Amino acid sequence: MTSCPKILLLYKTRRESVGTTPDTTFFHAALLFGCLLAVSVKSILAQESLYVGSQECKPCHAKAYEIWAGSSHAAAQDRLPQDKQGQLRCLFCHATDAQHRQMNRYGLANVQCEACHGPGSRHIAIALEKDENRSKPQGLELVTEQTCKRCHTEVRSPSLRSFQYIQALTKIRHW
Repeated sequence: MTSCPKILLLYKTRRESVGTTPDTTFFHAALLFGCLLAVSVKSILAQESLYVGSQECKPCHAKAYEIWAGSSHAAAQDRLPQDKQGQLRCLFCHATDAQHRQMNRYGLANVQCEACHGPGSRHIAIALEKDENRSKPQGLELVTEQTCKRCHTEVRSPSLRSFQYIQALTKIRHW
């Protein structure tokens, strides 16, 4: 597929060699419009979904938000000893999007909705269109046992009991 920069170069070369007539003006305008439209759609679809924070989930998912707010996930970073609250190795599991804290971007405190479900900005943008079929999968991860085990491992969260996925789900069930 030819890229827009190549098309624009062809347009410029053709315009210089053929000149401008009513027929070529329409063709050139259509070509430019199509190229701009393609770039716009591609940039929208390629946009990185951003972390927005659990407060942004609350208006549409009030019950889930309430359950989360009462969970240990909602206070995960706060439960760390004071000297550990800023340590990146701890924040990977006790905060949302901790890897971006390194780059001074988002860094949301505690284990918020997006720690498990993924960044929510695309989901919210599409949900605002009132298209539930499109908004559900957009930008959201399917939460599985492997999602939980990114943090709940014997190495990362040693405890007297091993992590039991099915039992853990009953503690955080919010759907």
